[in-house]
Amino acid sequence: MRIKNLLIIVLLTLISHFSCSGVPRHMRSTDFSYFRIAFEQGGRYFFLTDNSISLKKEPFSIFVYLNTPDGVLVNASFHDDSLNAMTSGIPESEIPGFQRNTLPDEISNSNNMLFISRHSPSYWYYINEHDNVFNSIERISRNIILCERKIDKIHNIDTNQIINIENIDFQQIYLCFLKSDWSTDFRTRIELKREAIIINFE
Repeated sequence: MRIKNLLIIVLLTLISHFSCSGVPRHMRSTDFSYFRIAFEQGGRYFFLTDNSISLKKEPFSIFVYLNTPDGVLVNASFHDDSLNAMTSGIPESEIPGFQRNTLPDEISNSNNMLFISRHSPSYWYYINEHDNVFNSIERISRNIILCERKIDKIHNIDTNQIINIENIDFQQIYLCFLKSDWSTDFRTRIELKREAIIINFE
């Protein structure tokens, strides 16, 4: 009986650790390739039906579906040059927002930050429960996790300013997500998926 009770406690602990604070059932999708993006604000969860979303200038979350362990490059900018390059099919090596080294995100995104840069991406990744850059993780199948990045503020690398979401002057944030891998001889990068999203602030 003690062993059974111990197993129940361990199971409940794991469920609690991988909980994303009540993510609804329709968000627990496994129908995607490489990664998928969704959003939450004010208790509303939604997938994108096109490449744009309208949000209030209030804290929000970006959800990333990943095949574990894995990661995706993310460029966020107040300027649309990277998004336009990405949607026009320009190669990864020529997209402005992926020209410089990746930015140093905090483990577990403890500062609820989104880096803004015209030239540098972030790398949002999950290796294990102790080594990832997400606020919370929910395992929705054996190989798929739903990862939440809470966004309360932005760090504008171009101007070296940290600003609360409520106080940013721009009406759009342009997000570019990119997944690529090395060829078998490690000589070239092979692009696997790209996705461009415009956040329009109301």
